[in-house]
Amino acid sequence: MKIVADTDILSIFAKIDRLDILKKLFTSILITQAVQSELKKGNINIKPLNPTLTVLKKEELKALKGSGARLGMGERECFTVAKNRDIPLTSNEKIVHALCKKDGVSYLTLPRILRLAILGEVISREEAKQIIKLIENEENTVIKGKDEIFS
Repeated sequence: MKIVADTDILSIFAKIDRLDILKKLFTSILITQAVQSELKKGNINIKPLNPTLTVLKKEELKALKGSGARLGMGERECFTVAKNRDIPLTSNEKIVHALCKKDGVSYLTLPRILRLAILGEVISREEAKQIIKLIENEENTVIKGKDEIFS
């Protein structure tokens, strides 16, 4: 499966040194120029993923102007690409999920990605629990929707 990846998902997996999960799950990972810039600014290395840098097409640039004014540029570019190219968007931002629902764009949350990794035997259930703890510690957050991961 090909995906468009937002900075937050890439950053999360990079920080816990588990980009391998994304590489095994997805055949192609697209990033936009804004995401590339955000990753560079945060000094986040995703080279092991061998992502494809995608440039927005003329019609996507026009659509970008009207998309989610409350979103950051990386999120807006990713949403625009996902919507116009019918490619699932990976993001950990609720506002992005709401916009995707509203516009009928496929998206994957962090819990869904971990669930796919378990189902695809990329990671075990026990490994998923350890990954959740790592993410929660690294991001100083609580992952909502854990039940979705293990159901």
